[in-house]
Amino acid sequence: YDYPDDPVGDMRKAGINVHAFDAGAIARDLGDAKLVNTVMLGALSTYFKELNVESFKNAIGYSFKKKPKVIDLNIKAFEAGQKAALELAGA
Repeated sequence: YDYPDDPVGDMRKAGINVHAFDAGAIARDLGDAKLVNTVMLGALSTYFKELNVESFKNAIGYSFKKKPKVIDLNIKAFEAGQKAALELAGA
C-alpha cells in the first residue's frame, strides 16, 4: 500500500471535515511519546458529549492501576488532547 503524501489534504479535498493536530508533539512536550494515544483519547472525548469526562478519567485511572505513577501524566495528556480538539473546533 502506498501511503498518500498528504492524507489530511486528500481527505479535505474529498469533503471530509478533518480536525488535524500533532498529537505526537503534544505527547513529547509532556515528556513521553507513548502518551500519544491518551492525547487522542482526550481529543475524541470532545465528540462524545453523552459520556462524562470523569468517566474517561476514571477509566484511565483503572487502566493504569498497576502503574499509579503514570496516572497523573496520562490525565494531563487526556486534558491536553481535549484542549487541542476544542481549539480546533473554535470552542
